[in-house]
Amino acid sequence: MLNYTTVHATLGKTFADNLDTIILNVSTELFFTKRDMIDVLDCGNFAAAKRLQKVLKRLKITKTRELFKTDPLSLYRAKGVGDATVYVAMCILHAGGFDVLEWWGWKTEKEKQAALRRVAKHKQEV
Repeated sequence: MLNYTTVHATLGKTFADNLDTIILNVSTELFFTKRDMIDVLDCGNFAAAKRLQKVLKRLKITKTRELFKTDPLSLYRAKGVGDATVYVAMCILHAGGFDVLEWWGWKTEKEKQAALRRVAKHKQEV
């Protein structure tokens, strides 16, 4: 990501300062600014991050490992959670070194490969 000085000089102080706004604050481990979301998570959906924060607090999830142990469908069942919110959770898991496909329940290599083949086939059709 561009450094603060470059952003400040080109887009202004307000925008540059806004990048360091805390967007997801559940615990010291699950704590991200807008800049962190872009740099660390490669994800910039700030509205979905706010929704995820509410759900994680409600479920008392404070660590990435606890998120990994939570069934993704438990997140979907929460009010206001959709694909974008679950995608932010997936980005957090990926950045934390967890296997997102395993989180979804595809624990064997055979299941993972079948899922990846379905995605590849779908991409070819589109």
